[in-house]
Amino acid sequence: MVVKLVLERDLERYFAAQCKKRGLMTLKLNVRYARGWPDRIVVLEDGHVLWVELKRPGGKLSPLQAKVHIDLHRWGHEVYVVDSKEGIDNVLGTA
Repeated sequence: MVVKLVLERDLERYFAAQCKKRGLMTLKLNVRYARGWPDRIVVLEDGHVLWVELKRPGGKLSPLQAKVHIDLHRWGHEVYVVDSKEGIDNVLGTA
């Protein structure tokens, strides 16, 4: 039996495809001088955003990522950490 390893890039592709399918605008963050920020922002029509950190299955946040997430929560933002296609579907289902 061959077990297919799910990589973070696989989840990135799935996430982008699901956002497009739902008509959602998503931006991939690549902040060069400020590390630790979530991978994706989903811009919602009601003026809100979803911050989404994608991880390979079982992947953990770095200490810097955890600090940024705590700061975002303190400022009133929700940050979702997702490590599966089912998790992506759940998060986008709330959008």
